[in-house]
Amino acid sequence: MKDYIVRVDKNDNPIGKCTKEEAFTKGYYRRIARILIMNSKGQVLITKRSDKQFHGGGKWDQSAAGHVKPGETYEHAAHRELEEELGIKNINLELIGTFFTKNYTEHHKSLAFSQVFLGYSDSDIKFDWNEISDYKWLTINELKEMIENEVFVHSFTKTIQSLFAKLGLQ
Repeated sequence: MKDYIVRVDKNDNPIGKCTKEEAFTKGYYRRIARILIMNSKGQVLITKRSDKQFHGGGKWDQSAAGHVKPGETYEHAAHRELEEELGIKNINLELIGTFFTKNYTEHHKSLAFSQVFLGYSDSDIKFDWNEISDYKWLTINELKEMIENEVFVHSFTKTIQSLFAKLGLQ
């Protein structure tokens, strides 16, 4: 059974569905829900994508993320991805940013609208080790230092800028 994602037009209006592979090979516009989790110590959870991941494997990324499926809102997709990737359920999420990315490589064409959500949790996390190979809880200063020295997926800079703006750190 194929896993479909929502296909959108250049203005982020739903126009149908496609597979992830079709979106990447044909350059279809798509939607991504991105989530940053902070704990009560003020630390941000970042995850390292599994080497098995088609896109961004082995690179550091936000806490969780995923494509929006047909019939879902960005926020619904964010809650679904939190549960699938981290085992976190029933937390409040706040929309803190939106952005568009265009990234063409020799292997794929990525045109993605993103909404970034922030949630707070001290829950035990149940990682999906098929999607994630490592994780870290970092203070804002540790995160800033790591951004200068580590390899992150191409969209991480825009994702984290949403958090910094929310926290008044720009």
